[in-house]
Amino acid sequence: MRKIILPLVAMIVLFAGYNLFLLFTPKIELLGTETFYQSDQITLKALLRYENLPFHYVGYSYSILCESAETSLYPEYKGKLIPKGSKELPGVVLDVDLSDEWLARDDLGALEKIVASAQEQYVVVNDTIVSSGAGDVWVIPKGCSQPSRSWTIYEHLPSSVVLLPTDDVRLCQETLSNEIKMGLVASTTEELSFCRSSYFLNENTPNVHNLLLGESGKISFRVSSQAMGSQELLVSSSDLGLTWNTEVLGISTTTIIRKDGQFSIYAAAHKPNRITVIELRTVEDTVIPLYSVLLEEVSGGDTSTQYIGDNIFLARFPETWVTRSGLRSVKIIIGYSDGQRIERSLELF
Repeated sequence: MRKIILPLVAMIVLFAGYNLFLLFTPKIELLGTETFYQSDQITLKALLRYENLPFHYVGYSYSILCESAETSLYPEYKGKLIPKGSKELPGVVLDVDLSDEWLARDDLGALEKIVASAQEQYVVVNDTIVSSGAGDVWVIPKGCSQPSRSWTIYEHLPSSVVLLPTDDVRLCQETLSNEIKMGLVASTTEELSFCRSSYFLNENTPNVHNLLLGESGKISFRVSSQAMGSQELLVSSSDLGLTWNTEVLGISTTTIIRKDGQFSIYAAAHKPNRITVIELRTVEDTVIPLYSVLLEEVSGGDTSTQYIGDNIFLARFPETWVTRSGLRSVKIIIGYSDGQRIERSLELF
């Protein structure tokens, strides 16, 4: 009996040891590449690999590669299985979830998802590439041969933007307060700089849209987020991202006053001198018959409105119309002279 058990135990130990060796040995495996853009000047490819990095990460990872005459002498990068003559593009995280494909080990399906996302998030004109995602925009000029340039919401968010707090933000504020008390951070640390990323987590992830890249090197795009409410950023560059101009459009704060049989809505609007349209509509998109709409600039505000600030507009309509129609909320719509249009929903009660 002992002669049978000892060899069996030895086999089990060897088998377990071999599997532990495989489990804890770093491994990177190429699963596939696919071209998603090709011209006479540039080729863009998606590369999918499997990574087993013990105590760190196990699963899919990917790279977006650029190939051009300017990258032909780039050496191979074995750490990521990037071949000679290819350059890995920086920055942008693709809007793609590969968890289902990983569970099913559907490598082809994962690569197809990456390619589909990359086709939406990368724009190419001549030998310049612009990519966008999660509040970041990267510019890669001259056939990927020059250093990349970037615009990020964390670095370029104007101070005039009013951000809406969330549970993540409040937790960060408490953490900052505690760390200041313990002397771990300087007492002069600003809350916004310390907690800025907390405003843009989860459903508040910034959305880059209306991305345009012109032949002359002009770039423009808009950025929105639930954290900014009905404010949007209009970003532009005339020198391929060497310098950026970031404007704020839309409505930052609103105040409702019920007085003398009327509803009055005060709202701080960015760039009021460029506003050409002000409308109020119901949530069903019915136009509300305004008693009066006045665009005005106020310095210091009116204390009777309990609102203090510059650049406010006032929409006023009879309270009887509200009660008769059963209206509970409205949409404020403002239009700018360049065609930009911003909406904001507002609860009346």
